[in-house]
Amino acid sequence: MTVNENTIEKLTKSLRYLKNIPSGTYFCFNYAGDLSLEADTQEDVKAIRRSFRGVVWKKHFQEWSNSWQYKGRTRNGVEVVITGCKEGPPACKMVEETVMEERSVPTGYTKQMVEVKKVRYICPDGDKVRD
Repeated sequence: MTVNENTIEKLTKSLRYLKNIPSGTYFCFNYAGDLSLEADTQEDVKAIRRSFRGVVWKKHFQEWSNSWQYKGRTRNGVEVVITGCKEGPPACKMVEETVMEERSVPTGYTKQMVEVKKVRYICPDGDKVRD
């Protein structure tokens, strides 16, 4: 993060939300002064989301970390990201499937079709989160 007028303004706006966030929640400010938080369970996610009234959240399953990410923006322009929750949202159904995928294989770095197990979620309301 660099010190400039924009980051100082965003940090000032972000700080006012910290008093509402549940005690013991891990957080940090990203390079632009926006707020990043961690949640282990869906209950933690719900408690954090309650701290940001009026924010529309978009959820996204991150395959690389096998966890959920929730993004929202406050009325005063602070982007808030909640990460780390391995539990699926209650309204979503987990589907595990085996698919063929082209991947680089270390032997000479050739590409081959390999069988890969993938997890995906089917959510009734797309990527929007409602309480």
